[in-house]
Amino acid sequence: MFEFFSEPLQHWWPVVVKAPSSATPGAIVEHRFEVLFETLEHDEAEKIDNEVSAAEIAGDTSKRNVLLRRVVKGWKGVVDQKQQPIPFSTEVLDKVLQFTWNRIGFNRAWTAYQNGDPRLGN
Repeated sequence: MFEFFSEPLQHWWPVVVKAPSSATPGAIVEHRFEVLFETLEHDEAEKIDNEVSAAEIAGDTSKRNVLLRRVVKGWKGVVDQKQQPIPFSTEVLDKVLQFTWNRIGFNRAWTAYQNGDPRLGN
């Protein structure tokens, strides 16, 4: 049986960020946590995609995080250097996404979420 939902759905989804180790030169460390993604309808996702693509073609990188700002609604397991939880906000998300390895991890997780395959890219 197929159950159709007309309202936006939200699901917790695993994210893996592969970042340089601060302890071992040349090593990569995997950071695992979960984000709360909100499902987008195809038309909205395509509109955002077109907007971001047009901006990047014009040399404007300021819109590169528009999609993630729209679909990421929360997180679990994100901590600071003292292992204290960092509350989710779009402002903190913007800071996190300034690092390429973080943005890659979020984008891979979003792609896997959209494709229904948690193994993709993580």
